[in-house]
Amino acid sequence: GVSSAASDVYKRQGSSGRSQVTWNCSADPSPRGVCANEQVILMLTMAFDTSTTIGSVALGRGDEVLGASTLPLGAGYSETILKEVSRLLSGANLQPSDIDRLVVGSGPGSFTGVRIAASLAKGWCHRRDVPLYAYSSLRAVAATVEHPCVCVLFDARRGEVYAEAYDDGPFSGPVLGPLVG
Repeated sequence: GVSSAASDVYKRQGSSGRSQVTWNCSADPSPRGVCANEQVILMLTMAFDTSTTIGSVALGRGDEVLGASTLPLGAGYSETILKEVSRLLSGANLQPSDIDRLVVGSGPGSFTGVRIAASLAKGWCHRRDVPLYAYSSLRAVAATVEHPCVCVLFDARRGEVYAEAYDDGPFSGPVLGPLVG
């Protein structure tokens, strides 16, 4: 991981002008970043998910979580998400221009919630020219479980659930789902 190769890590300015962290590929053969010219570029990632009743914002580089925040229940995500993004960036001594990519939760869940995070991310990516990735919120929950066989359920209201099941870990394709029923 990052800490085992700390002596090989250094900061440099990328071609985009954003500050990037790199290390020698031979120091850690399986880093989470982009490998070019035997150097791994650890991408600074901002992630949002406002598709469920518990929203979140996270900031990370490679395997390291630099900051994470749960959005307050009861408050509108449209009113709180920008404050949390600003707080996380300030806490890590970073600027919005430092972000290399954005990741947004694509649900299933609240359509309005998905639109809030997606709109923020799309505007950011358009302005800053960074890539945008979407992920299944069901898969994100499955990734927190250390067992390869996982079934995730979200309340879809009216006596129904959103469901997805994995038999070989959350990074394989689902064996069942996503379903509403």
